Amino acid sequence: MLSSTTAQQLSSSSRSSRKLWRLDSDDEFIISDADSSSSGSEDDRPCRRPYFHRSLLLLLRSRLIPPKSCALYSAGLNLNHKAAPWCFSCRTAELRSAAAALQQHGVVVFSRAMERKTCEVCLEYAVNKLVSALCLPNSEREHIFAPVHARQHRHDLLLQLVTPVQRLLVELRGLVCGELLEQAVGKDAVLCELSAIFSEPGAVQQPLHSDTSFNGEYAEGHGRLARMVTTFVALQDISVEMGPTIVYPGTHTFAFHDWYYRSGYPSALRPLLFRTRLSVQLNLAVGDVVIMDSRLWHAGGANRAEQRRALFVASFLSND
Repeated sequence: MLSSTTAQQLSSSSRSSRKLWRLDSDDEFIISDADSSSSGSEDDRPCRRPYFHRSLLLLLRSRLIPPKSCALYSAGLNLNHKAAPWCFSCRTAELRSAAAALQQHGVVVFSRAMERKTCEVCLEYAVNKLVSALCLPNSEREHIFAPVHARQHRHDLLLQLVTPVQRLLVELRGLVCGELLEQAVGKDAVLCELSAIFSEPGAVQQPLHSDTSFNGEYAEGHGRLARMVTTFVALQDISVEMGPTIVYPGTHTFAFHDWYYRSGYPSALRPLLFRTRLSVQLNLAVGDVVIMDSRLWHAGGANRAEQRRALFVASFLSND
């Protein structure tokens, strides 16, 4: 459930578009096209109905979209992640609020969390290793690169726990980000993925995917399946042209996965179901940290810039 503080943040971030945001008694988004400087007359009051796009209403009527998923993520919304209720300043973030946001939305962003120097040193190490690896014949690359979606012009480079990587992880552990990771997967979590993902100029957008999913065991046991959480660290400033990661908040739940796979759509047409959901591009600055439930649906964007994009990736698996 969103707090009144969240509503105020969304209201402030939306003033440039002349829309007022608030939450009604049922915690549904309400939108008004009134000027934010209005005196609050009868005509300027926010409407008393949720804002839904016509196409979403049609889908609701045909029972393609589960109604409960529409209270928060309505069609036609595409917020900057900095205005989202799951984006925090690392200096002022409270663990309790961040944990609640990760539970509800499946993703949390901490702005300017890491020191720039730490990121630059790690980026230099990763780029040097990438250049060396690309000079090797294909037969010798299997132990250096991990599989990745839309692999043309995209590399998932496996990293070792060398000094630059260790320093980044130690710094991360000492922040509220590290506390959130510990709370999400436990103190005995296993580091199961350590890599740098590079997107070269010309890379196309990845297909929408989740890194892990629910299975029958989880559906019956409601929690027996080990949880995996992925951490992204921006090693550089990432512009829109560089193809930021696109996330779909709220798609990490069992309810969404169950509905998605039981929708009756052929596999090739299932991505169309996301057209009615909020998508957010993570235009990260160097040092920003993203903590994401591995079951969240997301995709790497198309790189239309003239430079490569680099993200540090570390995934932790609960040992429960």
